[in-house]
Amino acid sequence: MKKTKNILALVLFLLFLVQYAAKLDFDYLMQLQTNPNYRKWSGFSLLIIILSQWILPVSRGIFDLTGNALEKMIAAHNWLGVISPLVFYFHSSRPDYGLLLFLTVVFFTNILVGVSLNSVSFNRYLRLGILLHIFLSASITILAVFHVWLVYYYN
Repeated sequence: MKKTKNILALVLFLLFLVQYAAKLDFDYLMQLQTNPNYRKWSGFSLLIIILSQWILPVSRGIFDLTGNALEKMIAAHNWLGVISPLVFYFHSSRPDYGLLLFLTVVFFTNILVGVSLNSVSFNRYLRLGILLHIFLSASITILAVFHVWLVYYYN
């Protein structure tokens, strides 16, 4: 199952990268993304996914979750990470500059780090990878909250 998740995550990442590099635009989605209500609710959905990813470290650290419950929590965490590029794409298919581009790069870098943590070949780098994953996750959370603040401050 890990292999399926990894492949799906990589495919979604590559699809996002290809459409971004090739400047492929889908008119209906572009029109939706100009609608303030759509942007607000798609952004809210993405922020919920980002924040819900923190349930795993909180459950492990504070509540000392172990065993089967921990395995289920890790599986849910992984699946949310796998579908997050899709939600990101529906929220913003063209992050062109500044904070949005930086947030996009950090977001997708974190997905790639997460996928590598699920790979058997990277087991010896597990501690370093988890530290990087947590650092990038904290950065994404801070940048996303800052992005939301900027959006509401200037609108």
